[in-house]
Amino acid sequence: MSMPSEKVNGAQLISLIHMIRIVPVTIVFPTLLAVQMVQDLWIATLAGAVLALLIIIPLVFLGLKFPEHTVIQYSETILGNLPGKVVGLILVIYWLKIAADVIYAIGDAFTLAVMPETPIWVFTTIIAFMGAYTARHGLEVIGRISFNFMAIVVLVGIMVIVLPFEAAKVKNLLPVLENGLEPLIKPVLVNLSFWAQLVVIGMLLPHLNRIRDSVRFSGYALLITGTLIVLFSITLTVVFGVTAKDLSLPAYSLVRMIRVARFLERIEIIILISWTLAAAAKLALMLWAGSLGLVQIFGSSNYSALVYPLGIVCIIAAHLLHDNHMEYMSTLVQSAPFIVVTVAALIIILAFGWLVRRGSDSTGGI
Repeated sequence: MSMPSEKVNGAQLISLIHMIRIVPVTIVFPTLLAVQMVQDLWIATLAGAVLALLIIIPLVFLGLKFPEHTVIQYSETILGNLPGKVVGLILVIYWLKIAADVIYAIGDAFTLAVMPETPIWVFTTIIAFMGAYTARHGLEVIGRISFNFMAIVVLVGIMVIVLPFEAAKVKNLLPVLENGLEPLIKPVLVNLSFWAQLVVIGMLLPHLNRIRDSVRFSGYALLITGTLIVLFSITLTVVFGVTAKDLSLPAYSLVRMIRVARFLERIEIIILISWTLAAAAKLALMLWAGSLGLVQIFGSSNYSALVYPLGIVCIIAAHLLHDNHMEYMSTLVQSAPFIVVTVAALIIILAFGWLVRRGSDSTGGI
């Protein structure tokens, strides 16, 4: 199957990576639930961002070795037809699971925050339609929309980090690592499980207009997004202290703490806008990746025809997989080790397979 002609630039790649990672933070922030001591939250998020390099580096490396192919396509080249298709199906199912989680997260957030009497399916249906409609228009549209949305999302993030200064107490950051390093293992794994979603980069790199710049732009995205998440963790800690673990919607709670000279307050609408924009962009990307991945696995050509059916599947899955907010959060935390191990295993298999294939080619050429 020939590659679609869709292209994105480096700035759009940064915005897409940012949206992938920032959505779980701006809505529910599962790492907060996993951490034992809130004072160590920023350390767990920092460690997760650093370890994310172990995901990004091999994916970018393989992307550079197969510049005209997605991860779905070069999986078959490296591993062979059947094993490659199995890896591809695992990745597609993973991306669709992420899409279902995004759909449920935004519906759950709106229900909890502003319209508790409105059935959650109203919000899940709306966000799913927004994502699917965008995905049908292709990666170039997703990239442009994501880039335009990123300015708003980053600005809102900075406001959430900086403006609740009146309620901040620096002493809430102490003591650090009171119980040692062992309690950090769980929150770091939870944090890393969301960085693992960047495996979708393997679908994006062939569409980058200058793939040789992928290392630089991926690094910029990691630096920008990782820094904002760490700073958000610090703000959450200094404002709420140990009570932060009781928050269902941490970013929304921070926005409600903003009071500037008695004229800038009650601005919760900005976080609602940020939620919607970021979630719609991420959902569109996952539906696009899942649809394109399926047609590449089974040799079809029209991925756009699958977008709406997969969107419906994701709505159904969102409601079948999750019953309520606490169950949803618990699932995200409990499934983190499995996700990290699975994604790591797939990347290792592909990298090792490429090394073996390269060695065989070199031997055959002697």
